[in-house]
Amino acid sequence: MNPKVEFYHLKNKDELSVLLGKKSQFKSLNYLRKNFSRKKSLYLFAKVDQQFAGFVSCDDNWWERNYFFIREIFVEPKFQKQGIGDVFVDKCIKHARKNRAIGIVTETDFRNTPYQKLLAKKKFKIFENPQWKEGVTLKLTF
Repeated sequence: MNPKVEFYHLKNKDELSVLLGKKSQFKSLNYLRKNFSRKKSLYLFAKVDQQFAGFVSCDDNWWERNYFFIREIFVEPKFQKQGIGDVFVDKCIKHARKNRAIGIVTETDFRNTPYQKLLAKKKFKIFENPQWKEGVTLKLTF
């Protein structure tokens, strides 16, 4: 039996301390404080048996109007392949729709194929982003 995953909304910047020292495969997560105070930001983390299991953030700070941006999504390796990333993406999509966005965008490293496959299942399409060439930009228009 899989343990129950619990999802929590971060309500204040101090709760971001749960990310101190955490690093995704591609970068440190400590940069995320910058967009936390945006009015339409969504910051969530997941726990399994009171252990940190993952984190996601999305906000409306994207260069195209009325799009939300999944800024970071991270699932601890030992909790991967349990559907946590899937739930995180669904919650970001729901949040963007609730805030009347016309779509949602994310960027990832070329090597992050598990994330790219997850997004393809959710109908995200590769977007030729003139602002970023270091990886893949994926977009879902509602």
